[in-house]
Amino acid sequence: MSIRHSLIVVLAAMLLIAPDAAARSFGPDFWGVSTPFLADGTPPDARERHLARIHRMGAGAARIAFSWAEVEPMPPRRAYRGYNWRGLDNRIANLAGHRLRAYAVLNDAPHWAREPGARYFGPPREQYISHFAGFAAEAALRYGPGGTFWAEHPNLPYMPVTSWEIWNEPNHPFFWGERKPSPRRYAAMLSAAASMIRAAQPEANIVFGGLSGTGKPVKYLRRVMAAQPHLTGQLDHVGFHPYGRNAAAGLRRINRFRAALDANGLGGVWIEITEDGMTTRHDARRKRYLKAMARLVVHPRMRISRYIVHTWVTPERKKREPEHWYGIAKRNGSLKPSGKALRRAIAAADRAGR
Repeated sequence: MSIRHSLIVVLAAMLLIAPDAAARSFGPDFWGVSTPFLADGTPPDARERHLARIHRMGAGAARIAFSWAEVEPMPPRRAYRGYNWRGLDNRIANLAGHRLRAYAVLNDAPHWAREPGARYFGPPREQYISHFAGFAAEAALRYGPGGTFWAEHPNLPYMPVTSWEIWNEPNHPFFWGERKPSPRRYAAMLSAAASMIRAAQPEANIVFGGLSGTGKPVKYLRRVMAAQPHLTGQLDHVGFHPYGRNAAAGLRRINRFRAALDANGLGGVWIEITEDGMTTRHDARRKRYLKAMARLVVHPRMRISRYIVHTWVTPERKKREPEHWYGIAKRNGSLKPSGKALRRAIAAADRAGR
């Protein structure tokens, strides 16, 4: 599809949904970016610079991994579970210091809970699903409203975690330990974690882990819901990662996914786009994509409750490594044209919602 044709399709879709646009207002948490630079060895002064500029851009949410493997690297001994919150404490404090709210994605079973041979990001074995749910509940008790972390840090701006995304792209082999994803096991993980988080933090937003738009998300969703039909009453949002080759393709993926939610008893559940963006060395392409998508997702008929861009900054060293070319900001923290387009979209949505 040509760029011109793509834009015509997107603009036509926008005209169809435009009449309701003025009926919606946005808090800063609607807009977010993923912030892996908080855990990748980026120097402290650079982290501070990046976070300050994210805040100035108008984003309020920062998606970060809550790695079970990091927090509980060793298996429990009898009734004792040795949680190590030090790394997450530092990241939450960094974010709160810039009035950014962490958007938590609970991820990555430790080696002792994974299936033998499963790689990094592997899920827990059946017998350790309850342990994963326990970790999720403890995270909510620490970082959620009234959590122990906030009691220990009274001088920080109070930015408790309110949304809990259960796993990342569970329909993608990479995030299933390089194995075939199991909708049945993920359904059990999601149900157990949702129940435990809700017991610890009754007002928590429970988010079905962001599904990869390229991993047959509709089929996967259907199988998860068939395995645990009661999930319809446990979920607040469903995560989705459209990653279209252009905005028209991204819109089509969202629309197909919305139809699947409606068909599976989740018509009242809104979509959280917990990752979207484009890997490219030519930022003009990403600028066009984010400019169009940011205008689309704000319309009520889309029923989208969050838009998080992947990602703020990437290494940009290896030409053929896709993960090195998602950043909307330069290494010095200044915005690329795609980042500036997102900043303008955030400002426009804020003005329209007043």
